[in-house]
Amino acid sequence: MVDAFRFLRLRQKAALEFWSLQLALSSRGSVDGAACETSVEPGFIYGMDVMSTNVEMQRILTDLFRSQRFAVLATDDRGQPFTSLMAFVASADLRQLVVLTDRTTCKFANLVANCRVALLIDNRENKGSDTVDSMAVSAIGKAQEADSGERAPLLEFFLACHPYLAEFAASPTCAVVRVKIDSYLLVSSFQKVLEWRVGD
Repeated sequence: MVDAFRFLRLRQKAALEFWSLQLALSSRGSVDGAACETSVEPGFIYGMDVMSTNVEMQRILTDLFRSQRFAVLATDDRGQPFTSLMAFVASADLRQLVVLTDRTTCKFANLVANCRVALLIDNRENKGSDTVDSMAVSAIGKAQEADSGERAPLLEFFLACHPYLAEFAASPTCAVVRVKIDSYLLVSSFQKVLEWRVGD
């Protein structure tokens, strides 16, 4: 029994050392050719197996999205980041976010030219304590205007959460845009980071 317990502890230690090494390697990047490192706590990301982490992420994100109605959408404006405050709604499986925009806007032109976008959703209260008490998630994915077959159900779903936008939604130039999520990056307690790669 003692030997089995010792073996289990050794396996856990080896696994932690392995994931810490993986994090150290993956955290290195470059800015204008200079090496840099990110500051993340390995135990928070890799203390659980991937499946447990994903389940925890889904629970946190579901609660966050139920409490927040707006997100900051980032699009690519010919190489310059362009941000817009957007009402949004998330699908039940969190694999899609839906927003509305006018087709005459800069952000719509941007996402047509480059479908790769990011949305930031957070629960800050504009207090100093937000640095440790709040959380923010970056949703990274690809945006596309819903086709004629998708538009009606997505619009109904969106307006159930945002009924005050019904008049805007009825405009002939209003586009229903769905963002297919590739990954979520959640930051809480200032430096604790979790990532969920939705396709995994």
